Amino acid sequence: MIPAQPLDIRPAKKRATNLSLSADMLKAAKALGINVSRECDRHLRMIVKREQEAQWKRENADFIVAYNV
Repeated sequence: MIPAQPLDIRPAKKRATNLSLSADMLKAAKALGINVSRECDRHLRMIVKREQEAQWKRENADFIVAYNV
């Protein structure tokens, strides 16, 4: 099994998308000067990385146990 590829930290090509956010949070973020697109992208990267790591651990659990015996 090939482990999930790590996320590339170089700037990725951006693609426009539609996203539904809570109106109150969007208003507050804009008032605070928060770049919503950048923060959503940053958080999504963290979530994807965490899930890829968890998936790799599940897929390789037997090998990990065998190695540590």
